[in-house]
Amino acid sequence: MAISDRTGTHSLDPQPMSKFERMIRERIEYTPEDPRAWYYLGSFLRSHGKLDEAEEALVMSLELEALNPDALVHLALIYNRTGRIEDAGSMWRWAHALKCGRWSQLIGNHER
Repeated sequence: MAISDRTGTHSLDPQPMSKFERMIRERIEYTPEDPRAWYYLGSFLRSHGKLDEAEEALVMSLELEALNPDALVHLALIYNRTGRIEDAGSMWRWAHALKCGRWSQLIGNHER
């Protein structure tokens, strides 16, 4: 929404959508099963302080591609910032295990 006055037109939106965010959201609209698009949206939103929306996008990315350590790191950062320290630790450990190729060991430890 915008208003006009003698100084010009002004947006009433607190944070107008950037060109990049609009492009990613359009990509998701056309290919909602693309985990990378959800990841890019989530990481972008996190970097702009939109943590709730970022978490939703990153979770969707992980639902589509469970073994994405980068999405896990972004979730860990969100959880840490919002005081969910145990969840943040779990995401960090999972991401580290994936990066080090030890994810099968981590899964085995959870099944016991």
